[in-house]
Amino acid sequence: MNIKIDNEYTIQSDERNIILVRSKEAQRGKNAGEVYTENVSYHATVQSALKDYLRVKTNLSEATSIQDLLNEIKEIRKTINDVLSGV
Repeated sequence: MNIKIDNEYTIQSDERNIILVRSKEAQRGKNAGEVYTENVSYHATVQSALKDYLRVKTNLSEATSIQDLLNEIKEIRKTINDVLSGV
């Protein structure tokens, strides 16, 4: 399984886990500018991985007010709904 959530996150799987994966660009060193992936978290279900995606995106938010944060959460949930509906 390799399901794109957004430009940065995907859900992948192996024989035992559902994995939330983040793509990042190396900022320095000999690989600067190259894109690599890191496993963010491991889950038993896709639903659990999507819940963690919401948590991670919320934790990384740069919102400066509750209203900004609520708007971001609304957009994150829309993204999740789009993934679930196959859009």
